[in-house]
Amino acid sequence: MPPVLTVADIEYMQACYELVFAAPTRHALIVDTTTIVRVPDATLRRQMKAFEDSRRPIIGEKNIGSAIIIQSAVVRGGYTALRWISPQPAPNRAFPNLREAAAWCVCGITPSFAYFEKIPRASRARTIRSIEPRSFAR
Repeated sequence: MPPVLTVADIEYMQACYELVFAAPTRHALIVDTTTIVRVPDATLRRQMKAFEDSRRPIIGEKNIGSAIIIQSAVVRGGYTALRWISPQPAPNRAFPNLREAAAWCVCGITPSFAYFEKIPRASRARTIRSIEPRSFAR
């Protein structure tokens, strides 16, 4: 993401989400906000919220969970509080780094999905240990 988001950036991101929603399989999503230097203004936040609200049925159908990377503990706390007030139709959590976000998406979203239960516990632990920040190219 660019350091300062514009309306065009939000529209591009929403168009990308539509491509993900059109895929035949369900997905987990990681949003990395670490490059953003300024919190989006009220107009952009309203645009993002309106999109989210308009797509709630497809989000619930296609998204098994979303992790957002927010380095600031204060902003992460605010985001968590926002999700208590306005929950998404799929699990959604904020993390301080990519490793924790990816580990949650791989193994922690919810153990109730059948595919998760079929993964042996030892393999789950190896998967989490193998997720290292250096393995993700920027």
